[in-house]
Amino acid sequence: LHLTTASSGLAGDSISAIVVDATGRKWIGTEHGLSFLDDHGDPFDTDHYTWLTFTDPHVPVKPVLAVALDETRHQVWMAYSTQWPEVYAVGVVLDYGRTPEDPSDDVWQEFTQAEMGSASVSSITIDAAGRKWICRWDGLTVLDDHGTLLDKTDDERAHFIPYDGLPDFVV
Repeated sequence: LHLTTASSGLAGDSISAIVVDATGRKWIGTEHGLSFLDDHGDPFDTDHYTWLTFTDPHVPVKPVLAVALDETRHQVWMAYSTQWPEVYAVGVVLDYGRTPEDPSDDVWQEFTQAEMGSASVSSITIDAAGRKWICRWDGLTVLDDHGTLLDKTDDERAHFIPYDGLPDFVV
């Protein structure tokens, strides 16, 4: 089975990231944005696929570089390129409010380059406490939004580089 934009609902043919949620749904980062696939438990029965493409109404479609899920808060964290093929990235969060299939309850929040740093993001992961660990070309950043996505005043960030103990800048 080989899926492309011509044979599926993928936003783009170049896939940079994929994560699978607890129910088996796939969140796929492409050069044209974020796709969602619910194969209903059978990846080979393409006739019953549910495909969605998520588009932030405030941000033009950008290449998604990294994707992470915070299933407790129903959020998809993404890093995308601001000027393809340059690799500078900012963070965007989609809060899909328990229903990815219903865009009416989607909430988008952008973290600017000033907030997240200007180095390219290679991956994002979220720990059990909800902190976002962001691997960048200039070190490692941890972000704790304290569960208040829309209130950035309580956000805490730390950035680690080789002088802090990392073996290299590139993480």
